[in-house]
This record gives sequence, structure tokens and C-alpha cells, in this order.
Amino acid sequence: GHPLPRDWIPVLSHRIAEAMTRSLRPVEGAPEAVAAVVAAGIPVAVASNSAREELAAKLAVLGLAETFGDRV
Repeated sequence: GHPLPRDWIPVLSHRIAEAMTRSLRPVEGAPEAVAAVVAAGIPVAVASNSAREELAAKLAVLGLAETFGDRV
């Protein structure tokens, strides 16, 4: 085999983020559930094993980026 290029991780993460931007759809009712939790005054945050760029793309596409802000 061939060695991977040094930048393969950020390149892959960027490609995944782009794919998320094109094809991600929310689970039915999930954005509304998050909005209800926020409206009830319950603090929210996101924990994920996704790379930052991937997670930012997901939250933006789902319209949740501002909801979670820097609590990611």
C-alpha cells in the first residue's frame, strides 16, 4: 500500500462536512424537541465524537448552531 498524506484527517473531515451540508436531514421532531427544552429554560449543550468542522456543518444544516452556540 501507499502511505496516507499528512493532511488526510482534515481533508476527510472537510469532505464529510461538505456531504453533511448537502444531504443531512433532521430526525422528525428533533429540532422542535430541542426548542421546547430551551423554551423551558433547561440548559443545553452538545457532546459529539465528530470533528469540529463536521459538527458545525451538522448544527448549521439543522438550524441548531445558534441554539447551542459555544456549548459544543
